[in-house]
Amino acid sequence: VQQAPLPEYRSLLDMALKNLIMSGIAYDLEFKIERQDTHEIRDVHSVAEYDPKRRVVFGVIQDITDRKQAEEEVRRLNANLERLVRERTAQLETSNKELEAFAYSVSHDLRAPLRSIDGFSQALLEEAEERLDDNQRDYLLRVRAAARRMGLLIDNLLKLSRVTRSEMTFMRVDLSGMVEKLAAELQSVQLESRQIEWVLTPGAVVYGDEKLLEVALNNLLSNACKFTSLQESARIEFGVINQD
Repeated sequence: VQQAPLPEYRSLLDMALKNLIMSGIAYDLEFKIERQDTHEIRDVHSVAEYDPKRRVVFGVIQDITDRKQAEEEVRRLNANLERLVRERTAQLETSNKELEAFAYSVSHDLRAPLRSIDGFSQALLEEAEERLDDNQRDYLLRVRAAARRMGLLIDNLLKLSRVTRSEMTFMRVDLSGMVEKLAAELQSVQLESRQIEWVLTPGAVVYGDEKLLEVALNNLLSNACKFTSLQESARIEFGVINQD
């Protein structure tokens, strides 16, 4: 079958063949040819060397059309993937900004009533201290503790909303101690009337962001309390599973 290089490659091939014969510089080229019978365009790979003693050119031409088409498909898929990543990244950045704005708005709206609850509770403790019995005083102290706890949760909510835009602080965190503290706070503030058996494995230590881990654990423990709320007694466990 007769075939010829496309016009845009002929000068390149002529120069390569001239250098091969005049200087003995072998060539290794990829170019396109046209089949004269079907006018089909094919990609080929050609290598050639020149034997000056015999004055003979040795060369091989290999059809690489399938490989080129596969490479082009890979390039097309990669370009499409990069476009999708850019679009998803832009959408994620927009969502994060909206989440941060929402968290800031909610925290701003909650701080004022929390300050009032804490402030009036403190004022009541100070002004009516002599008239309060132990139970009443304990109730007010719990109200203040819950208000401060809520303030801390708001701060953590804000930090969580900014987590994609700020660096996490990795440190050694005693998860067992953290869970023990959170469980005690939940029990004293929210669960006084409930019978909950807390089974906490000691010695669980990890490396991570302490504040974010506290938010995650507080949510997990709160959910555990909520989902067992219909039971007279509940058992909530915190433990460690060793995996190879």
